[in-house]
Amino acid sequence: MIFLDFHNPAVEELLLTRFSNAKAGIKFEKIDYTVADFDRVLYRIHNLEKDKSKLLVSLLVNFFDELREYDVEGLLKREYGAYMLDEPQPGYSVSLLFDLENVPQNYEAVARHVSMIKRNCFAAVFEPFFLLQALADEPIISKRAVIHYSPNEAMYVQALEDRITVIFSTVFKDADDVVIGKIFMQPAANAVGKLSRLTATQS
Repeated sequence: MIFLDFHNPAVEELLLTRFSNAKAGIKFEKIDYTVADFDRVLYRIHNLEKDKSKLLVSLLVNFFDELREYDVEGLLKREYGAYMLDEPQPGYSVSLLFDLENVPQNYEAVARHVSMIKRNCFAAVFEPFFLLQALADEPIISKRAVIHYSPNEAMYVQALEDRITVIFSTVFKDADDVVIGKIFMQPAANAVGKLSRLTATQS
């Protein structure tokens, strides 16, 4: 079975190193890293121009405009507060700014939280659907969100009266994609087979 992290370990490790070095009084060094993630998401971690004591973390999400329909910027502002810049760096969707001369005491938790920023972008879609179901006084008329997170892939989120359904649609174009698809789908196939055998035994 394959387990995917809901945070980006490379981003977390880079931030932990910079924060801990700053806490230890180690001289600030120039940094400029680009980290690629799934779904064509990119992180850039670098210094503010001509100021090594300021650290920027920028995120590029190609489907960010679709997330704006669900107030993604409001959710990120709630999660990251004063760290979030009103205007992101050119070419990026959102930017966070950290002062290495004033590293927070809970910097380990901050590093982990920043590494979850892509996850929190997706949360902007799910949160209103969960709230809708939790707070609805009347039966829910089916509502659906569609996020096209790559040219051949989409995520559908649908709220029904008794559940939230999430469907991922993808196209396997070449032989490598087919192999990877089989690896990801095998645990689901095994679970279905196990459930079928259990049902047959009980009947």
